[in-house]
Amino acid sequence: MVWLPHWPRIGEMTSIKLGLDRIKTLLQLLDNPEKKMPPAIHIAGTNGKGSTTAFVRSILEQAGLKAHVFTSPHLERFNERIVLAGREIQDDYLFSLLEECRLVVEKNSLEISFFEGITVAAFLAFSRIEADVVVLETGMGGRLDATNVLDRPLITIITPISYDHTNVLGESLTEIAIEKCGIMRQLSPCVVSMQTDEAAYAIEKFAENLGTLLIRYEYDYGVFLEDGKMRYKDHNLDILIDPPSLPGYHQFVNAAASIAAVRAVYGARITKDIIEQGVKKAFWKGRLQKITSGLIYKKIPEEWEVWLDCAHNESGAQTLGAWLRDLPDIPTYLIFSMTRNRDVNKFLSHIDNLKRIICSDISSEPLGYKGRQIPPLIEDEEKLKICEVVTSIEEAIDLISRIDPDLKKKRIIIAGSMYLVSDFFRYNSLSA
Repeated sequence: MVWLPHWPRIGEMTSIKLGLDRIKTLLQLLDNPEKKMPPAIHIAGTNGKGSTTAFVRSILEQAGLKAHVFTSPHLERFNERIVLAGREIQDDYLFSLLEECRLVVEKNSLEISFFEGITVAAFLAFSRIEADVVVLETGMGGRLDATNVLDRPLITIITPISYDHTNVLGESLTEIAIEKCGIMRQLSPCVVSMQTDEAAYAIEKFAENLGTLLIRYEYDYGVFLEDGKMRYKDHNLDILIDPPSLPGYHQFVNAAASIAAVRAVYGARITKDIIEQGVKKAFWKGRLQKITSGLIYKKIPEEWEVWLDCAHNESGAQTLGAWLRDLPDIPTYLIFSMTRNRDVNKFLSHIDNLKRIICSDISSEPLGYKGRQIPPLIEDEEKLKICEVVTSIEEAIDLISRIDPDLKKKRIIIAGSMYLVSDFFRYNSLSA
């Protein structure tokens, strides 16, 4: 298993400079693999990128198409990031690709970041393994993201935009939206998911100036909850299907953007049955995922629930909070931490009716808060009263087992950081 590849190492670059010059130079030295891989569906946004990627991939595969997929970050295995025609990349092939890149980088005295290096390795693999389409998720932003080197993607998707990485992408939703819009191309249509008015206006002005055709949520397609099912509509289709496999109404929105994009590319080939099966079978690890196996599942009483969610910004917390409010009223315990560039108070302001907030260290993220550092940051006195401090997921679960011992049912939510969710997966995969 590869936790992190041998090269490139995170933080190895001596200087961090935004721009595409470095990756374009490396791609040219490798004979431009990005020009030889299958056509791509390119996805940017703040929230829902990964889920949208999962829906797109699942629908394509139900249609009998082979898809390469590039996502980030990973939760258990680095290999999750690079999927070749339906299968995660194998360790030995990944190693050989990264060695190929490393030798070229060192021979030419290039500076390459971790994300640039793995993106180029993925493009090499995509150019050499047969497939019909590439589903490509940006890492951060869009305009200067390492994935943004394609001349003409099949279509682009902009998922919901909110405040995140403001130190890099801008302080306003307008600035952030413009950065995300950098993946647009004049001759490639763009599906725009649900947006705030400010972000929507910025996207529309950008597309107008570029000459990009937009396929807009609530104008060109829409989605509704109807009798427990999902109704999807566009100008040529009106279907009522089973709800998505991923929980939460926000996944209706992500699924709808995926359907709109795939239908814009492949048309009537994407039938109602293909859509329904694709939406039902999509899976995206750590996104409102209920745990039903593993070491922790074996340790806890049968009546308990354990849920993982990779929500790590205010918008993600809003979605998580709304989902929790729709659930049956069961005593709920939040195992929580964040990376130090995140706003603890904004996140927690959207999560209510908690029995305890268990503040934990994040072992897989050096830039994460220590559990003991979080309570002094909390401004809400009622939430501060229910805080506990631990150093690990294991310690958090053990503490919850001792708290309120007379309660038969308990719900545990692990959220605030993708790396905290990753910690859970590593612990849960240990042998009992």
